[in-house]
Amino acid sequence: EEHSAEVSKDLKVLSDFERISDHARNIAESIEEIHEKKIVFSESASKELKVLEEAIREIINLTIFSFANNSYDNALRVDPLEEVIDDICDTLKANHVERISRQECTLEHGFVFNDIITDYERISDHCSNIALDVLEAVSEIEGKHAYHKQPSFRHDDFFKNNFAEFKKQIEIEPLK
Repeated sequence: EEHSAEVSKDLKVLSDFERISDHARNIAESIEEIHEKKIVFSESASKELKVLEEAIREIINLTIFSFANNSYDNALRVDPLEEVIDDICDTLKANHVERISRQECTLEHGFVFNDIITDYERISDHCSNIALDVLEAVSEIEGKHAYHKQPSFRHDDFFKNNFAEFKKQIEIEPLK
């Protein structure tokens, strides 16, 4: 029974890992475009991207550790971080629109910047999918409740506390 649940989980997450690699390839292509066209982001845009990249590294590390070790506790932390990353991406997009309107960046910069942010956001979505599959598989093996299937799981204290912790660690202010 445990082996069957493990194989089922592995098959479910395979497509998410593949999609993560597709988005990573897209980011690499965007970076090539940046180099070829000699695009230089503003200092604030570069700093914001670095913050997002650190958050992406964190969610990928949590996801891989959760998957490789069937770690229920680490898998629970992925979704709050994914929500923080969604908020960061929204703020980065709004900030970049503001920079374009202030003529601090060009529209061409905006397209590449937005493409990178969108790929990072989708990577975090796939990490969330993988973590939910880990939670489901571990729940079945260990007889734990299916945490993610509860409609109110984002309103429990664990989620709220982790969301607040990640939000505090990873802050980007909207431009005014």
